[in-house]
Amino acid sequence: MFTDQKCQPSYRPNLEYSVAGSDAPTAPALKGPVLRLDWIDASEHPETAQYCYEQKAACYSRFGAGAACVPLGERVQRGQLYLITATDRDSGEISGGVSVYVRDGGRPLPVEKAIGHISRFQSEVLRWKGKKVVEFSALWCEAPWRKTGLSERLMLTALSAAQAMGASKVMGFSHQHVLAFHGTVGLIPDYDLGQYAYPSADYASTVVWGDPVDLVTLPAAKRPIVKSHSRALSLGQPVFWRGFAHCMANC
Repeated sequence: MFTDQKCQPSYRPNLEYSVAGSDAPTAPALKGPVLRLDWIDASEHPETAQYCYEQKAACYSRFGAGAACVPLGERVQRGQLYLITATDRDSGEISGGVSVYVRDGGRPLPVEKAIGHISRFQSEVLRWKGKKVVEFSALWCEAPWRKTGLSERLMLTALSAAQAMGASKVMGFSHQHVLAFHGTVGLIPDYDLGQYAYPSADYASTVVWGDPVDLVTLPAAKRPIVKSHSRALSLGQPVFWRGFAHCMANC
């Protein structure tokens, strides 16, 4: 598990270029970090939770999406909020993360706080009785890691954590700009629950859901990844990932 420490600005990968017969750079080769993905309880690591919230807010603001930034809120109790963090194995710097909220003892999920007053959504909530339902929210990564596959790996690891903790359903509240991406990581839209101008009129948000038990909502090719990560997380082991070089060459 991750131990709170002084968090520095995220590591910027060292890219070198191989040149063959000209001065022009060719495909970049990564000489840089292995990221360690940890599953941590936010109540046990408040400094890390606060740091991730601040980095997420800054990230969203850079793209004019500050209104979509779910507040950290009041201090959470044990088991109510988990974080998946991506940390440089050598420097200890956090490069990205995603939040996993647990519906515990009737404590509402962020999506319930947003549209819980809508009658058709209330019917959905009634079906959660006796089930462990979690919500993925607040995905972010530092600028050097955009379009590298890190966002996908964070979400797949979050799905692994949901499976490891015995969740029966995963929820999310996806605006139009990331709806297609969420489909690639096992979260599919429920259009029967409608679309909402949330958190502002610039957004059309849709409830999405995923199956952490049998992974039927996840593309088949990615199910072995989730199962492997789930086994590791269940044993208290981190997940290591180094996909940057491959993604740089293929983006």
